[in-house]
Order: sequence, then structure tokens, then C-alpha cells
Amino acid sequence: MITIKAKKKKKGLGAAINKFKVTLACSACKITARLLKIMGRNGTTLPGAVALKIYPDVLTALSENTDVYLVTGTNGKTTLTHMLNSVAEKPLNSFSNLYGSNLAQGITTVFIANSTPTGKCKKKAAILECDENTIPYITKKTSPKGVILNNFYKDQLDRYGDMNALLDKLIAAFNASPETRLYTNADCSFASYIAQRVKNPVTYFGSEIPLAKVAIHEGMYCMKCGAKYEYDLRVLGHMGHFKCPKCGFSRKEPVYKLTGTSYLEDDSVLVKTLLKGKEREFKLWLADFYNIYNMLAAVTLADDIGIKYEDIRSGIAKVKNVFWRTEKLNLGESVFHFYLTKNPMGADCNLNVLLNVKQPKSVIFGLNDNYADGVDTSWIWDANFEIVNDCLDFTRKIYVCGTRRYDMALRLKYAGVPVNLIEIRDDEVKLVKELSKEKNKVYIIGNYTFMFNLRKTV
Repeated sequence: MITIKAKKKKKGLGAAINKFKVTLACSACKITARLLKIMGRNGTTLPGAVALKIYPDVLTALSENTDVYLVTGTNGKTTLTHMLNSVAEKPLNSFSNLYGSNLAQGITTVFIANSTPTGKCKKKAAILECDENTIPYITKKTSPKGVILNNFYKDQLDRYGDMNALLDKLIAAFNASPETRLYTNADCSFASYIAQRVKNPVTYFGSEIPLAKVAIHEGMYCMKCGAKYEYDLRVLGHMGHFKCPKCGFSRKEPVYKLTGTSYLEDDSVLVKTLLKGKEREFKLWLADFYNIYNMLAAVTLADDIGIKYEDIRSGIAKVKNVFWRTEKLNLGESVFHFYLTKNPMGADCNLNVLLNVKQPKSVIFGLNDNYADGVDTSWIWDANFEIVNDCLDFTRKIYVCGTRRYDMALRLKYAGVPVNLIEIRDDEVKLVKELSKEKNKVYIIGNYTFMFNLRKTV
């Protein structure tokens, strides 16, 4: 009897200590965020880092009574999260990390910002963008109800390593959280490979129409046996209706389908879908073809968890700009278009956007090699910068900036771009101010820290 009482007392004491740690971590996080704001800094990651240092399990406590949904994949995470936030914020009483801080520190920061000082979340749901490599940690800490697997490409080899290693990590993480539903892009062979290797419930979405002719950089060979895939339909890059002629591994039939697109005179696109057999249409202002995929993923999750069609449709229609991901900004006399690019597939998609611009324009390519970008920038040699040659009739000047501007200039030279059109600049902020003084269309294509620092300044 004495032993039993001692155990109960110890358990009660342990709970009290953990509660104190949660309160201390949350308070420290909020104070750090406030100080950073006074200093004029964003404070999206450091406050969370402080909280995790004080109590590593703070996320588990914060998410205890909150429905967590994660968005992951290589491209489109931030845009997709913006779409879901616009759709679900009111119906679900949810919050999101809207500025791309998708590692453990950033997710902790935004969770605490939406919680009381004692660690009780004020919202009923969290829709969070999550870095692919961080998914195992966040899944373990928060036990999410659902995860969107949007697409996977070769990206930041110094951080993620080999694609097979990344997929194995994700498979292990989801097998350890078997109740988490996976909202999976059926057209992506990598995402499908994960979904078909786990015991989780899976909901598939996919396209019944091609979106763009973009080269396949990876994903050409079967993840199970190594044979080359055959395609009944190519949608975008390696994504499509794939099947392995040797072992039979293939695309699963989706229940959420993209069935058509109609581009409108106001620069939006009317997207036609089939949602569990019901025809539904959505007006999308982010009309670039890869954002149509992002929209389909957002609609899939929203509809499956019970959000009404009218709420989904109005929420999607409200998203017109996403901070320097796909953003249009008027500065002075010029219109600036920002396109985040951080891997070969993203580069090819954004370069294809330039092909459709039939007015005079200037182009800025920005390449940094900071940790958040991936210090290995060799991916530019896998991207099809030769596309630039097909845009020269309407191109006034091409500027290259960033810490690896000389590498970018060399890549363009090898792509066959005339060197007299290429100008190397060491101050992109000064360049933008110069270009804003003349009537011009300016397209800025750059990687993470280049775009973040530039957009923060202008």
C-alpha cells in the first residue's frame, strides 16, 4: 500500500512539473517573440527554438486537444497552406503557419502564438505546412488527423539526401501513426509509393487532364523493381497515370479528380473537378498550372473532413497572392512578379510561365546558397534554363543576383543565352528600385533566402 501511494504521488508530481515546464516554455516563447517584434524582426523560428530548449515535449502538450492537419511535399506547401487556411479558418476555427516557417521551431512558434500562456490552444484545429524531413518529428509529437502528400522531387540534397532515404523516413513515421489519414497525389509515383507501403487510411486525388509539358527530372523508374514506367497520361513532369510493366505498381484511381480548366479574361482560371462523383467548379486566381494541383489537394482535404462546398469555393476564390511565392506587386511604374524556385522542377514550371508572357519584360534570377536554400546549388544544371532562349523576343534584359550570381550567369551562358543580355548585379534591392522607376514588367525567379530578403526590403 505504501508503494502504491508513493507511485501516485510521484505521478502527480511529474504532471505538475510538466505543466510548469509547458507554462515556462510558452511564456519564454511569447516574450522572445515580443522582443523580436520590438527589434523589427519577424520572430517566426527563434521563439519556438527557445520553447523547445526549455521543454522538448511542448508540442505534444499544445496539440493535445487540437485536430492537426499537415501539408508536405517538395513544391507548393506554402501556397497550399494559404488555400486551406482561407477555406478552413472559420468553419474549423483553425490557424496556420502562413509564412513558410515549416521546421519544428517555426511550428512551435505559431502553435504557442495561438495558445494561452499555460499551453492551452485557443483554436480547435491547426493546418500546418511541414518540411518533408521534419514530418517524422511533428507526426510523433502531434499525432495528426491527416497529412497531404502533394508531390516529391529531388530537392536540397545536402539536407534530404537520397530520395529513397527520405521516403523510407516518411513510411516509418506514418506506420508509427496508423490512424493518420494520408491525402495522396495519385499521379506522383513517390507519394503513391509511400501510401501503398503503409497501413494508414488513404484518400487519393489526381488529374484526368494534362497540365503542362515539363521534362521528367526524376521518378522515371519503378520504386519497387526499377523498371521504366509507362504512362497512359502525362500530367506534369513525372506525375501522371503511371504503371510499371514489370511488377504492376501503378497509380490508384482517385476519388477527387481534376477534369478541366478554362482560362478567363480576368486572368483567373475556372477549375472543373469531380469530388466523390459530384461535379464542382472553382474560380482560382493563382492561375499558374502547378497551382491547379495545389487547389485540388486543398479541396480534397476540405471536402473529406466535411467543409461545405460553398465555404470551399469562396475560400479558394479569396486567395489572390501568396507572399513572394506567386505574387504580383506594383512598385513605382513597374509591375513585379515573384516566383519562388528552389529545384529543377520548380525552375522548369516557372520558366514555362515566362513563355506565355508576350509583352516586353525584364527578368531577375536570384541564387543564394544559405542553409535554408540548400548549400548545394548544382540543381541549376538539371533545370531546363534553355527555355529562356524561347523568351528572348520579349526580353529586355536578364539580371543575375545573389551569393551565387556568377554560377547563375555561367548556367545561362551554357544554356545559350546571349551574354550581352546578361548583367551581373551585386545589390538586388538597388536593382529593383532602379527598375521600378521605368514602366516595365519584371519577373523575379529566385530561391528561398533571396526572395525572402528581397521581398522584406521592398
